[in-house]
Amino acid sequence: MDVELFVDAFYQNRVARYFDDRIAGRDWKVPESNPYYPTGAPSKIRVTYNFDQSGEIAQTVTTGELGRRLAGGFNLEFPSFDWN
Repeated sequence: MDVELFVDAFYQNRVARYFDDRIAGRDWKVPESNPYYPTGAPSKIRVTYNFDQSGEIAQTVTTGELGRRLAGGFNLEFPSFDWN
């Protein structure tokens, strides 16, 4: 009779940071269809607003994943019975 022990292990610790600066400090065109558009204002008004300093939109996203797995067992072989 042959006996074999096997162990399979897996461990993963991932951390990711994402910074989106596409809207930080951009200037935006105010559409004339805006109901709060100032009366008598020239067309094509542009405003600059920095979302990063206002704290309204979190631009840094931190995420992570922790994974682990452990598996083990025995492989047995019985040659007299032709069974594994």
